[in-house]
Amino acid sequence: MTTVRDYFGLVGVENLMLDAKKYTIDMDYNYANPELIVGIECEIENWPEDIAKKHFGFNFEQDGSLRNNGYEAITNPTRIKHVAYLLSTLYKRFNITQENNYSLRCSTHVHVNCQDMTIEQVKLLCLLYQVLERPIFGFIGHDRQDNIFCVPWSQCNMSLDFAEKFIRDPNGTARYWQKYTALNILPLRDKGTVEFRHLEGTCDIKRIVAWLNILGSMVSYAKTHDYNDFKSTILEMNSVSNYGAFIESVLGEFHTTLTDLPTYQYDISMGVVDCKLCLISEESSSKNKQ
Repeated sequence: MTTVRDYFGLVGVENLMLDAKKYTIDMDYNYANPELIVGIECEIENWPEDIAKKHFGFNFEQDGSLRNNGYEAITNPTRIKHVAYLLSTLYKRFNITQENNYSLRCSTHVHVNCQDMTIEQVKLLCLLYQVLERPIFGFIGHDRQDNIFCVPWSQCNMSLDFAEKFIRDPNGTARYWQKYTALNILPLRDKGTVEFRHLEGTCDIKRIVAWLNILGSMVSYAKTHDYNDFKSTILEMNSVSNYGAFIESVLGEFHTTLTDLPTYQYDISMGVVDCKLCLISEESSSKNKQ
């Protein structure tokens, strides 16, 4: 089937990666999807005035939404297994601390590579996200669901007919998407990525890795499960006892990241309703065309 790379005519992400021999794998962490390629945008304030704007594995861009000499430190495309090392070298070199370099204006965005995924797999990933969105915001905390630069899909009418529109016209759906949704699909067209805007500004590497393990697990699930089987699973899901088992099937050993949250059962039940409405809209559209 046609991949995202082929569909949008993109330059292979591998051509943008740096020599992996210069990276180190931090063995203190366990990774759900260590080979998944991601790009991380770290919004950081209070950079030194004489910042060199050069550091291995990063590009630097001034960000007008930040204050006090705020910059985005943007990684080159990087495999998840190398992220902890890459970030630790950045924080150490510039003496980045939570207290001195972050405010409510800062966030940490993750671009997940989808170039090798099919259009249907990306659709599955997005619908899976729709199911898990509220527990994900529960994990993130910091009232990020109320941030105007990270608007939940559950608050967007545009997500209700996503499934039907995306498979029919991936380019048009991505083109007219809204950048400041929590899961932003605009970058599919020029980068072959989807952007998760949830995480607050942080230099807590353990927390960043935990977030990457959620995302990596979701991508693995989308790549290894048939769309129609996923659809049947969601449409038939109507019991609280199914919710924990479903999250475990997605996140594996990392499932407690979400299932330990006190409201996860209610939150996922609402996500299942959202996804069902989207799938029913897809079915209705398909029947009308027959």
